[in-house]
Amino acid sequence: MKRFPYIEKEGLVESYSYGGYAYYQTSKYELKHIGDKPLVGMVLRKKFDYALVKLAIDAGCDFKQGNRVNRVQIKNGIVKIKLGNNEDITSTVVVGADGVNSVVAKETGLRQKGFKIGVCVLQELRLNEKTINDYFTDKKMCYVHSRFKDVPGYGWVFPKREHVNIGIGEMIRTTGVISEKKNLLEIYKKYIRFLKQQKIIPSGIKIGKIIGGALPVYPLDKTYSNRTIIVGDAAGFINCATGEGIYYAMSSGEDAANILVESLSKGENNEDSLSKYEETWMKDFGRELSLLKKLFKRQNARSIEKLFKKAHKDKELTDLLIKVMLGESTLYEYKNEIIKRYIYTSIKEMFHFPR
Repeated sequence: MKRFPYIEKEGLVESYSYGGYAYYQTSKYELKHIGDKPLVGMVLRKKFDYALVKLAIDAGCDFKQGNRVNRVQIKNGIVKIKLGNNEDITSTVVVGADGVNSVVAKETGLRQKGFKIGVCVLQELRLNEKTINDYFTDKKMCYVHSRFKDVPGYGWVFPKREHVNIGIGEMIRTTGVISEKKNLLEIYKKYIRFLKQQKIIPSGIKIGKIIGGALPVYPLDKTYSNRTIIVGDAAGFINCATGEGIYYAMSSGEDAANILVESLSKGENNEDSLSKYEETWMKDFGRELSLLKKLFKRQNARSIEKLFKKAHKDKELTDLLIKVMLGESTLYEYKNEIIKRYIYTSIKEMFHFPR
C-alpha cells in the first residue's frame, strides 16, 4: 500500500488485521502476535478487481468483457491475437497477464511442460460485524494452520469487515497431480469441522458454495521474448510459502509498463530490448522469490515442526515469523534476524539458558 497509495485513496481496503495465530497442524505449537499497527489489509476480490478494471478503463483501456484469448502469433513484427469469438486483434507487443494457465505464456513458448502449480479450495462467507468482532476481536485476528492433515500447505481463516475467508491450499510439486492423491475438498470439510470444534468460527456456518483455484509455485525460467512480456501469476510470481501474489502481480505490471514506455518510444520491442524487464523485476522482488524457492525445496514436515517448536518457546522468533507469514515484511528483509534468533533459541534450548 506504500507503493500503490491509490488502493487506500480509492477505498479498496475492506479491513485491517493487527495480528494472528499460527499453528503446526492442529494446536500442537501455537504462535501468537498482536501488534499496534496493521499487518494485513484485507480486500474483497470482486470489489478490488472491478475497481482496478475501472481505473484502467478511465486511463484509456479498451475493455473486452466475456471473451478470451485463444491464440497468439508473432509474425513479421506484428502480434496477432485471436479471441474466442474469432475476432482478431493486432498489436505491437503483448503482455500476458492472464493468470496461472496463461495462454500467452504457452503460445509464445515461455511456459514449458512441468510448470509447477498449487491448488486450493476456499469460501468467502458473509457474517455481520458483531459476529466478526466476537470471534476475531476488533484486531481482526487471522488463523493459519500449517500442514493440516499433513497437507503440504496450510489452512487459513482471514476475517474481513463483514466476511470471513476460509480455505486450505496445497503446494503441488508436479503439474496437475495432487501429491499423495489427497482429496482437498474432503480435507477442507474436516478443516471446517475442526474450526468449529475450536470455536474459531461460529458453529452455524454452513458449507455452501466452495470454489477452487490454482496458483503457480515458481517463476518461469524466462518472462520475456520478442514483443512479449509475462506478468503476475502468468509469470509464476508468487510467495510459494503463503500463496500471496497480489503485490507481485501489481509490481511486475508496473515494472512492465515502465519498460514498455521506453521500448515503444524507441520502436525497439525485440527480445533484446525487452530483456530489461526481467532485469527490473529481479532487482525489484526477484531476490525474495529466489530465497523462498530455495527454502521451499528444502522444507519438509520435520523441519517445519522444528521451526514451530522453537518459535513456540521464543516470542521474538514468533513475531518475526508471523510478520513474514502475514506479509508485513519480506523474508529477504528478515532472514538474518530469523537465522540469528533461531540459533540463539537452539543454544538456549540446548544449555537451558534463562532468557
